[in-house]
Amino acid sequence: MTSKQSREKSWAFRPADKIAGLSRLTLEEHTVFQPDGVTFRFRGYKTPPETKATVWRKRIAFSLAIASPETSAASPAVPQTPPKRTRSAPLSPAQKHYIKTLQTRLKALKARLPPPADDALERRYWDYIDPHSFIGAFRKAATIWNNPGIDLPAKCRQVNASLIELHDLLQAMQLPGELMRDDTQFTVVLAKILQLVRIVEEKAEKNGIGLPREVHELAHLLDDLTDRMIEGGNRLYGIEPDMTREERETQEHLERSAVLPGKPLEERLTILETLWENPRIDLDEKIRYLEKAIELIREAGAKKPVKVPCPHEEGIKRHLSAIGRHLREMEEDGLKIWQHRIAEGLADSANLWRKNAGLPPVSPEKWAGKIRLQSLDIQTEDNENGNIRFTATLGFQDRDGVFDGRLMYAVVENGAVKKPIRPE
Repeated sequence: MTSKQSREKSWAFRPADKIAGLSRLTLEEHTVFQPDGVTFRFRGYKTPPETKATVWRKRIAFSLAIASPETSAASPAVPQTPPKRTRSAPLSPAQKHYIKTLQTRLKALKARLPPPADDALERRYWDYIDPHSFIGAFRKAATIWNNPGIDLPAKCRQVNASLIELHDLLQAMQLPGELMRDDTQFTVVLAKILQLVRIVEEKAEKNGIGLPREVHELAHLLDDLTDRMIEGGNRLYGIEPDMTREERETQEHLERSAVLPGKPLEERLTILETLWENPRIDLDEKIRYLEKAIELIREAGAKKPVKVPCPHEEGIKRHLSAIGRHLREMEEDGLKIWQHRIAEGLADSANLWRKNAGLPPVSPEKWAGKIRLQSLDIQTEDNENGNIRFTATLGFQDRDGVFDGRLMYAVVENGAVKKPIRPE
C-alpha cells in the first residue's frame, strides 16, 4: 500500500476523554499481504508508526491496533471509493509569510536538538580518565566480588584496592559541560560501578565489616556525578522540572482548545503560539505545536477531500472507550506503583539474565524507581463473551543498567504483568 493509499484509508477519532494525552487519534486501515492468494487481508485498524503519546508525563512511542469480530483476519480488505476533492481558496500572501516564519523557527528549534551520542563522543570521555586503569579496576573489583570461592570478609578486603583506585580516578576527572549528559554508555558504566559499591556497602554493614573511607566517598561521588549528568541531559534536551498540576492542566486545556475545529483559525494559532512560547515546554513539544500551526494553515487553503465514513466507526469507538479507561486506571495508579509491578514481574528473569551474564542478583526494590518507560504498544480484540481484551506491551530501560542498558518489555493484560520478555 502506498503512502497515498494509506492517507486515503485513514480516519480521525476524537475520544470523549484524552487517550495518553491525545485528544485526536488517527487510525489507518491495517491490511496484510497474502502471497498465496496475491491479495490483501483486512486485519483491523492501527495508528501511524510515527505516533507519540504522553504516559506518566513522559512523551513516548505509542502504537495502537484494534481488531474485533467485525474486523477479523478472515475479512477481505474494505473497498473504498477514492474521495472526490473540492477546491478551496488559496493561501493569502500573509499566510504564506507566516508559514515561512514558522518554518524558520521550526528549523532553529530542530537544530537545538542534540545529536545522539556516537562513537566519537563516547571516545572523548577517555580524554579525561585513563580507560585502561578505569575499566581494569572495575573488572578486577567485579571479578573478586562475583567469585563464589571467596568468603565475604575476604571479598571486602580484596575489593577495597580496586574501589579506592576507582575513587581516585573519578575524583581527579574533570568533565567539560558538553559531556555531562545521561544518554551515553559511559553513564551506563558509572551506574554499574555505583550498583557494585552499594552492594559492597550493604553486605559489609549487615555483617559488621568495616570499609575504608574512600569506598564510602566513592558512592557519594558516583551519586553526585550521576545526578549532575541527569541534570545536564535535561538541559541538553530542554526538559524543564516537572510542571505543577495546575500548569499541566492549563497546558492540556489550551491544547484541547487549539484542535477544536469550530474555533476560528486565528484563535487556534494564537493558542498554539501561547503553548510554544511557554518556557516550561520542552523542545519536542514546542516543535510539535509549531508543526501543528503549519498544518492548520495549510489545511485552510488545501484541496479538501469529501469525508468517507469509517465502516466500523461504532466498534472502534467502543474499543477506544475501553482503551481510555485502562490507561486512566494506569495513570491513577501512578508511575511508582507500575515501576514496582514491572520490577516484581521481571525479578526472576532479571536475576537469571544477570547470573548468566556474570553479574550479582538485584532485588526489585533496588531498581524499580529507575525504570523509564520508552514505548507503549496496545492491542485490543473482542473475546468470545463479547468483552474487550486489552493487552499492553511496555518497553523500558532502567537507569541503573540492571540489564546492561538493553531494552526490556513487559506484557500487561487487564492491569496485571503477565509475561516478561527478555532484554534485546
